[in-house]
Amino acid sequence: MPYHGGGLDGERMLALAAPTSNRPQNKPRKLGDLKGQTWIATDFDETPEVRKMMRWLLVGFVFLVVACGSEGNPLANTEWRLVALGNADAPAEVGAGDPTAEFTTAEDMTGWTGCNSYAARYSARESELRLDGLMWTEAGCPSDALFRQEQRMQDLLATVERFEVSEERLTLHSEGEQVLVFERVAK
Repeated sequence: MPYHGGGLDGERMLALAAPTSNRPQNKPRKLGDLKGQTWIATDFDETPEVRKMMRWLLVGFVFLVVACGSEGNPLANTEWRLVALGNADAPAEVGAGDPTAEFTTAEDMTGWTGCNSYAARYSARESELRLDGLMWTEAGCPSDALFRQEQRMQDLLATVERFEVSEERLTLHSEGEQVLVFERVAK
């Protein structure tokens, strides 16, 4: 158990473990400064038992991170096809291009606008959705209608605030009651 007490020259000291040998290298060493206080630790011998315990702690931490990463996130590992966008009262049907959104992990999103690929980092909590670092390729669209549809999709994605998800439908709500309505893509 760590000991927090007085250290050398009035510095605060943190002893991570008691030395287990009389080696001369078991001397206090400075770890760094935190909030104006200097923290010091002592070295200790790494016995096979300590190494084994550290490995199990690391394995447990990794499993915990993986398990918590997508738990409670209904968007993680899902793929959607855009079917409507625009005003929430009467969204317009999507024309050509087959735009998509794929939430590849608990943090990464990619998709297709009908003309260009896009990607972003996202965070979803309860019904809130935030897209960060939204990036697009910049290829030309084959028609003006598809270009206008892509521009509308990009504008709405850039201002997404919340989402609703059901078995087969994902609705992304943007500022001013604008929506992007997607249907689930069967895998």
